[in-house]
Amino acid sequence: MLTRIRGALETRVLSIMAGSISLLAAFATPAAEPLAAPAPAPAPFSFDAAPGRLPKNVVPLIYRVSIVPKPDDMTFSGTESVQLQFRSATATVVFNSLNETLQDVRLDGKPVRSVASDDS
Repeated sequence: MLTRIRGALETRVLSIMAGSISLLAAFATPAAEPLAAPAPAPAPFSFDAAPGRLPKNVVPLIYRVSIVPKPDDMTFSGTESVQLQFRSATATVVFNSLNETLQDVRLDGKPVRSVASDDS
């Protein structure tokens, strides 16, 4: 009985090896058509060329967002902190937001003078 188990294992191993050799031989044959030329590398990312409606003079670098869902009210609250890079002097900072009430808006830890929201 020990001989039969050994024989069965050897047969399976040889079968797998034979299948692997056949598979390799199939891929080793030359292709009928040459491979296509490699695609050109994409251009490096350019913030200035990126599409969008926001001004390009203030760049968001890092977002930290915390959201607290309130399922009973079907609402949520949360906080957001954004690290910005100012590329030039500006009197306004524009963010995308829709149907939000902004409270306690600060820049460098100090309250901002005015917050306006345009949900149109």
